Amino acid sequence: MMCEPRNFAYAHSQAVMAGLRSYADQRRAYIRSDYEFQDEPGEYTAFKRMLRTAGESKGPDTLYIESVKDLAGTCLDDFKKNLQAVEQARMKVKSIAEPHYDYFEFMTVIEAMEGFTPIYQKSRQYSIAVGMMLMGATAEEVCGKLGISEAEVYEAMASYKRAEQSEESKESEE
Repeated sequence: MMCEPRNFAYAHSQAVMAGLRSYADQRRAYIRSDYEFQDEPGEYTAFKRMLRTAGESKGPDTLYIESVKDLAGTCLDDFKKNLQAVEQARMKVKSIAEPHYDYFEFMTVIEAMEGFTPIYQKSRQYSIAVGMMLMGATAEEVCGKLGISEAEVYEAMASYKRAEQSEESKESEE
């Protein structure tokens, strides 16, 4: 098991990767080519591979990224899980766009946002469940396709209906 801290880079393009190398060089850090992980936009296969590699170390390792937005995924829940995964891997984040990145500050903001976000929008599965139900699927069909409980399907639908009614009441007040 490796014990020496390593420098990682994660990006969604070669141009950004080159920028991360330069950013690290300016800080007298070196990123080995086998610690450069690049995904296509919207993909996170290399990100997961990077976390497994980082997990082999007792850390702390450093992760160079252009912006924490590169870890956002497709929904707020993905963003939260990805930030948590980086933190659990004991990686210190060096972000070009957020030079004063603080995990706890980001998590506080995300948790506040979750409080204002209808539950059907918090998870990709819940959003898909609502879409399937609106297209006429039964709760049982949704459960079978998405692997979520019937209670979660109805909870997502109730959240959707509450948000829809709230929007309608706002429009009628105007």
